[in-house]
Amino acid sequence: MPSPIDRLTALDQLMLRASTVWPQDIGALALLEGTNLLEPTGRFRIEAVREAIGSRLQLVPRFRQVVYVPRRGLGGPLWVDAPSFDLSEHVRVLPLPAGSGEADLLVATEQLRGRRLDPSRPLWALWFLTGLPDNQVALFVKLHHSIADGMAAMATISALLDTA
Repeated sequence: MPSPIDRLTALDQLMLRASTVWPQDIGALALLEGTNLLEPTGRFRIEAVREAIGSRLQLVPRFRQVVYVPRRGLGGPLWVDAPSFDLSEHVRVLPLPAGSGEADLLVATEQLRGRRLDPSRPLWALWFLTGLPDNQVALFVKLHHSIADGMAAMATISALLDTA
């Protein structure tokens, strides 16, 4: 049975058009207790994190989809599965210098926030920032407003994460 056509809402289309001039991304920064995320050497367990997130991607279909614009006369833009998907392009580690503090974290987060999302890929990214004191790891989440907004975005992200 073919999948139903999943067209973008008028608001989603407005957000995507506006993002060509002014980014329509939303983001959140969280500090995590990193004991289970770091090896004893301090190396971030990126493979395990990607595996955990990858096992939950079916809960958030938009995270594997891109916007497709059909030719004129065939209707408005729609969400389609990305022709190729590489989780490593969306879940990354950014090591900060050891002993980095809040100011360093905020500068790095602002640099990440300023990067544009690639419209040829699903419109989201997660960065784990290491190098913070007390085994803390920061998580910066960025996604396009057309995927989710506000509380819906937080619910979307929480579906991918594990409290342990």
